[in-house]
Amino acid sequence: MMVSKTGAHNLLRISRVLKSLGELGLEHLKAPLVEFLLYEVMDENGFLRDDKTSLQCLHDFWIPLLRNKPQRESIRKKFIHLYGRRKVRSMPLSPEPPPASSTQEEEETGFFHRFGSLRNSLGGTIRRSLRQRSPSGQKTKQQVE
Repeated sequence: MMVSKTGAHNLLRISRVLKSLGELGLEHLKAPLVEFLLYEVMDENGFLRDDKTSLQCLHDFWIPLLRNKPQRESIRKKFIHLYGRRKVRSMPLSPEPPPASSTQEEEETGFFHRFGSLRNSLGGTIRRSLRQRSPSGQKTKQQVE
């Protein structure tokens, strides 16, 4: 069974919640939540709820988000105990960036490519227009005369 678009979005929400807890100074709440998720990725029959995506998120993202090393290692050991026989493919944290210039960009005719020169062509006009107005938005004396 594949993870639906909503399911994948929910996994992203969990990641955001965990990251936000750390940023808001609630680091002590992250470990219990990750431990709960450790057991929640399985259904009552012991099968994965989806196609290993949540298990991969748990292994690659949620457990490493724990800053407290003893808690992180404890949960990692529980993960290995529960899912040790299952193969978890480590996902890269970020995809490789594309090369700076490629032939694909030259062939691309998307919305942003067509209007990519908008900044260069209108930039001077917009800057001149903004300089000619006072902070209140009224035209300056020199413009009126």
